[in-house]
Amino acid sequence: MMKTLCVAVVVLSLTSVSQSASLACERLLKPVDKGPDLSGRWYVKAMSSDICVAPVVYTLWPSIAVDITSKDIPNIYQFDFKMNMYGYCHNHSSTLFFDGTNTIFDVESNNAPTNVQNVLLQSGCPDCLVMKGWTTINTLMLYSKENRGIK
Repeated sequence: MMKTLCVAVVVLSLTSVSQSASLACERLLKPVDKGPDLSGRWYVKAMSSDICVAPVVYTLWPSIAVDITSKDIPNIYQFDFKMNMYGYCHNHSSTLFFDGTNTIFDVESNNAPTNVQNVLLQSGCPDCLVMKGWTTINTLMLYSKENRGIK
């Protein structure tokens, strides 16, 4: 009886893996047509990466907030990351270029965009950002305007 149950679970697991993603999920992998207003405080809610260390670090670092402000130069934004882990705080700032479509670029010292980019993907949530980044570590990040327990 137990052997039959185990075989059934394995077969069902394999058949579910071989099915293609639904069209609703495929839509979520596409870049947004027009990016949202980035200004304000965003909270990192989830992270995925092509290497296992990054998500593990995120689970150990339970509170990450990003304050985004528009600078006086068109399309240039200040990203202020605030990380808090069990009483230890770390802050980091970055200047990024965002033209309002779907791509956010790192900038050089003269505020010119580089080829390092993050793409905003469809989320289906008005107060969420899904950002896919391609750098040394490929990441997928979910940001939300809602705080729900994060300091």
